[in-house]
Amino acid sequence: QRKKPRHSAILVAGTRFQVGEKVEFGGKGQAKQSLGEIEAFWQDGHYSSGEKDGFAMIKQASMVGDAVSFEPASEHRLSQTTLAKITPMAFKKRFEELSKSAIAGVKWEGKVTQVKCGELVTKVVVLFLNKNKQPVATSRQPPISVSLTITTPKEEKVSFECGEVAGGAKSFDIGALVTGDAAPQQSVFSQAGTYKLRFEVWRAALSEGAAPAKVASEDYSLEATAGELHSIQIEEMELNENDMRIGHMITAITLRLCDKAGNAIKVDSSKVHVEVAAALFTEKGAPRTDGAADGCVLAWDPKNGKGCIRADGDNLRLEDIFIVSGPAAKWRIRFSVTLGDKTVSKNGTIEIRHGEPASFS
Repeated sequence: QRKKPRHSAILVAGTRFQVGEKVEFGGKGQAKQSLGEIEAFWQDGHYSSGEKDGFAMIKQASMVGDAVSFEPASEHRLSQTTLAKITPMAFKKRFEELSKSAIAGVKWEGKVTQVKCGELVTKVVVLFLNKNKQPVATSRQPPISVSLTITTPKEEKVSFECGEVAGGAKSFDIGALVTGDAAPQQSVFSQAGTYKLRFEVWRAALSEGAAPAKVASEDYSLEATAGELHSIQIEEMELNENDMRIGHMITAITLRLCDKAGNAIKVDSSKVHVEVAAALFTEKGAPRTDGAADGCVLAWDPKNGKGCIRADGDNLRLEDIFIVSGPAAKWRIRFSVTLGDKTVSKNGTIEIRHGEPASFS
């Protein structure tokens, strides 16, 4: 606190001003005047002495969103400041007019609601709106800035501090939503799931020591779906060792279809084509054998009633694969999956034993 006398009212050029009153104020000779409310007067000697001076502590008023807000009081030397009274009604009317041009909302123009994982969103433009949802231009003073925070499906946060917006602008291009500076650019939307986007508009502090004010914010959501088919994972092979014989069934094999980033591709089982083939297992580096030549035969054809395929959460479940014939040995089973125009394959192995003897002698 200033160690000088404090007053609740003073007389300036024949006009009495008191704490709590609404005023217009500004530097002498300046055309633009601000609105505010007097919080206190500090005396530097006697106001009327002509040699001493005083200070008015004034809380500057501004529009924050669609409401009037007062900044923390700042000090204004009376000898360098013009003060004029304004009635509460005139004060209210001035701010009603200001609200028509004040930013109270923000809108993502051409918003994107769904992307493929890894897809680049290269242009994000926001519009500034008043309280009536009409486009408005930014002020030149105080400066306006924009920020964007994205929350990923794993609750990680990615922030974009976009800097100041040019005065008079009705929109702002945040740019590409990418991570890191390395080329090639990597999309923020690398994981499958729902992303939450929050756009915020900030007004710079009006005085030293004051904090920036958030004048508008808006939330959006964006769904990132898995990209194109890139690989297959064998999640589970339901094998009963006693049934791994000729003439028996492989109960079920569960496959997961993945994009390049490892995201699971959830598909309708009717939209995917799967083939299952068998051959004798060969060690890595050795020439692979042909299943037909080996005599390894499996029967699985869901379209013709042999076995079935169904969706199981994010996976595909292949059921009732019949072991028709072949030698008792380790087999390599090859799963080939076609989705759209993309086909990928994955190998698994099982150990086949002889079936039950037909007769004893």
